[in-house]
Amino acid sequence: MERHLPALLALAEALREDLQRRDAAQWAARHGNTWQILTRDILPRFSPAQRAAAQQRQPRLMLDLLEGPIQWS
Repeated sequence: MERHLPALLALAEALREDLQRRDAAQWAARHGNTWQILTRDILPRFSPAQRAAAQQRQPRLMLDLLEGPIQWS
């Protein structure tokens, strides 16, 4: 599971950034469950050293991918 840690940290960062752009209630409805699982259940399983090392390798994620397909006009 540690090999997924960089992407999990990137997801947490993308969610934090998205919270800055949205109304909190709208963000919570859209991402609240994911945030809770990620920050309460998954990330605490890793040591601070593991998280620090993974941050050096984290990819850039786009939350738009979570929204599903875009219809082109």
